[in-house]
Amino acid sequence: MLMENHLPLTPGIGGALAFAAAYLLIGLPLKAVGAVRFVGPLSQKLAFFTVVPFYSPRSWQRSHLLQSEDLRFALGTAARWSLLCLCTYALYWQIVHTFAPSAIQRAYMAFPSFYVLTETLGALFRLLFLSSGRLLTPIHNSPLLAHSLAHFWGRCWNRWVGEWLRHLFFAPLMRHPRFALLAAFIASGIWHELILTVPHYLMGYPVQVGPMTAYFVLQGIGILIEPKHNIKWLRHLYMYVFVIGPAPLVANTAFLHAFFL
Repeated sequence: MLMENHLPLTPGIGGALAFAAAYLLIGLPLKAVGAVRFVGPLSQKLAFFTVVPFYSPRSWQRSHLLQSEDLRFALGTAARWSLLCLCTYALYWQIVHTFAPSAIQRAYMAFPSFYVLTETLGALFRLLFLSSGRLLTPIHNSPLLAHSLAHFWGRCWNRWVGEWLRHLFFAPLMRHPRFALLAAFIASGIWHELILTVPHYLMGYPVQVGPMTAYFVLQGIGILIEPKHNIKWLRHLYMYVFVIGPAPLVANTAFLHAFFL
């Protein structure tokens, strides 16, 4: 449950640094597993482990070799998203300081800013890791235009982590697709708890283990029961209700502290 008296009143770096440290500590072993399972020569395994920001070797394999126009493209994309991110965060904090929204209200307010932040970080990483010799795949694939909940999580949102979950959890259990789906979302929930909730607790804040995992389990259940009709606006509505409706479960204090929200 969100704790009103622990909500950040100004953007800070403590939670973000704790998140970054946890992301690296958790991520390096996961990348090592991905590198071991990487089908390719040792040089490519080492390149995947050392110079790319995602876990799944499939993301690396889908990234194309650098072309002459890629530097301009990466620079332009990073600049546009960075500007939009600054504007979005300025508006967010202006609203917070002016209206003092409740914890639940801030959970819902955080989603647009968080989306812009992730696009910005993805664009900056693509620019930074041009040194790998490839233009990395984008972190998202037009998630706002996803045509269903399954499409949103399966093909659109955070492909860098999603492809790792598909690679290590979903694919090996495909003989039992429903179980495989729930296993992938449970793994996602635990991963989020490890990189967000645990460092937040170690910083001295009240423990909040459980809500993030519950959020992702709910997403898996939502996919399993998703109606199979062809009415486009209803499928969009269903997707947004499931993704945004339980926002307070995932956008808790640890989340807000980690992402300057």
